[in-house]
Amino acid sequence: MRCYLMRHGRIENVEFLSESSDERLIMEAEAKFREHGGTQKYDGFEVWVGNRFVFRFPPDKQTQRPE
Repeated sequence: MRCYLMRHGRIENVEFLSESSDERLIMEAEAKFREHGGTQKYDGFEVWVGNRFVFRFPPDKQTQRPE
């Protein structure tokens, strides 16, 4: 389980996450993102379990629901 911290569309840092449910992985990744400076330092983050994509912050415009 990995949290990729992104800047300008590139992976700038990687944090390893505990084995857990997707919901808990996302919460852990959000905490790591904040610990590393959040939006002051990075554009966002992605959560992956092996080769399975779990979550992206901020979400892609294509995957957002229309309002």
